[in-house]
Amino acid sequence: LDEDNWLWDAQLRYSGDRFSVFGGYREIGPWFGAPGSWGRIGYWNNPTDVKGFQGGVTFNVNNNFDIFATGEFYTGTDRADFGGTVYGSTEDDKLNRLQAGIGFKFAENWHLGVGWEGVYWDIEGVGKVDENWYTADLTYDLGENVTWRLGYQVLDYRNKTGLDFWNIPGPFDGARDAKSGLFFTQFSLKF
Repeated sequence: LDEDNWLWDAQLRYSGDRFSVFGGYREIGPWFGAPGSWGRIGYWNNPTDVKGFQGGVTFNVNNNFDIFATGEFYTGTDRADFGGTVYGSTEDDKLNRLQAGIGFKFAENWHLGVGWEGVYWDIEGVGKVDENWYTADLTYDLGENVTWRLGYQVLDYRNKTGLDFWNIPGPFDGARDAKSGLFFTQFSLKF
């Protein structure tokens, strides 16, 4: 696997006093497999075999309140082929990811966030799968680079294919539609 094992990610960003915008292009080869994490699209960690455009905007209403929205619009790469037959995603496969949210700093060290992530699969010859993630969280700044976060997340999963889309054991095994929720906590140290 010495070909198609790369990741391209190029972005341009502009920031003003109260807002920032960005746009870019990302392509991840079908055989890319570097150690670590290079992203997530809904349920899919470390995606591969996709290419497409990204964009977003953040607007700071004031020093304590901000709004953001982003979009990622992918197709398959058409590169995972063996002897002329494509086994991976094709350029006819579509994968769109949209995100939006608000953040509110209501005290010196406290921040409240509410967000949504929608992931929409349209796989040629298979059908559509929708994932909608809703998250509310409360973050406390413990220091300059240290935070503690507590939150709740809900997933609304709609499989319109008639197939077990993920084909893995777990919460979506054989599921056509599923809903789940979880409480989480996170401790972060940036260095």
